Amino acid sequence: MIISKAPTRITFAGGATDAKAYYEKRGGFLVAGGINKYIWMIAQKPYQGVIKLKYQQNEEINAEHIDDIDHPLFRETLKFTGLREPIELTCLSDVPPNCGLGTSGAFTVSLIDAVSRYINHAFSKNTIAEIASHIEIDILNTPIGRQDQYMSAFGGLTCLTFNQDGMVDVEKLLISNDDSRRLDRSLLLFDTRIRRSAGNVQAEQYSEMKKGGVIFSYLDQIKEMAFETRRLLERGLLNQWGDLLNTYWQTRKQMSGKITLPLIDEAYETALKNGALGGKVIGAGGGGFLMFYCPKSKHKLVEALAKLGLKEMPFSWDFEGIKSYTL
Repeated sequence: MIISKAPTRITFAGGATDAKAYYEKRGGFLVAGGINKYIWMIAQKPYQGVIKLKYQQNEEINAEHIDDIDHPLFRETLKFTGLREPIELTCLSDVPPNCGLGTSGAFTVSLIDAVSRYINHAFSKNTIAEIASHIEIDILNTPIGRQDQYMSAFGGLTCLTFNQDGMVDVEKLLISNDDSRRLDRSLLLFDTRIRRSAGNVQAEQYSEMKKGGVIFSYLDQIKEMAFETRRLLERGLLNQWGDLLNTYWQTRKQMSGKITLPLIDEAYETALKNGALGGKVIGAGGGGFLMFYCPKSKHKLVEALAKLGLKEMPFSWDFEGIKSYTL
């Protein structure tokens, strides 16, 4: 039995600059952190000679008929790896799907790792991220960027540069251990309980990117704030970054009417009145999790947002990225 676990992520700044339509023209950059909320993939030999898949649904097919698999990520990953033998795959998740934490990317990363190890052909983290991106974006034509796959593969507090030639540079954020712990203590995640597909939210934005125009000016600003985020965090100027986060969110909202909702706006204003310096929706927007930077009086913020029906989800950093165990 092989167990692979892949972390989800939160993005500090630079989201959407990882879209191909943008980085091929301008280059993209973002700063993000892997967190200890995982997608788990268990691979083992089935009792019967079939392919068995267990996720929110159950599927059982002949190993020679992979094209009959309903779940697109299972189907295309098994086809890509060339697997033609019986296998039982079970997916477990610490967080719900479509919550903005990059669960789809983490699912694909954990699946590639588990299947490749099952057939004794393990891949490097970089290769796993590249394959996951290829399957989701190029094969399935999902309108998403490439950060989720790379963050799930590498984890940590990380800077990603998306070069115009398609290469991705992965660098550690050079933040001190003390400041990393301060950041951990001061960031809070709240579940709006509103679920949405990132692809649905981003489809409109990606269509606009292909046209160019005004959306590129917003993305240019977002990228510059990602560079400034790196500078502030590496210098330990966390409160200044909290203020920048507020500016970032105001800019991000202007990109699309689907990024925010009345509940999100109300929660954001409530958070600012109860100790938060800044915040943002995690992921494409339209629901999922809200992140706030609140260096003091966190209990006030938690209590205030609880009255709006938002529950805090405690978390800490994951510094390992994709990891597997053999039993």
